[in-house]
Amino acid sequence: ETQNNNLGACRLYERCGYVVGGVDHMRYKGIDPNTRETAIFWYRIFQD
Repeated sequence: ETQNNNLGACRLYERCGYVVGGVDHMRYKGIDPNTRETAIFWYRIFQD
């Protein structure tokens, strides 16, 4: 999981073969109700 504003981490995950599996727009609203941050969930698919 990374935040949408962490572009370096997003690029690293993508370069390493991870794919976006989901997003959560509400994850950080409990900390700051006005935040625009989104949680991005990355997954690595392993082939048999």
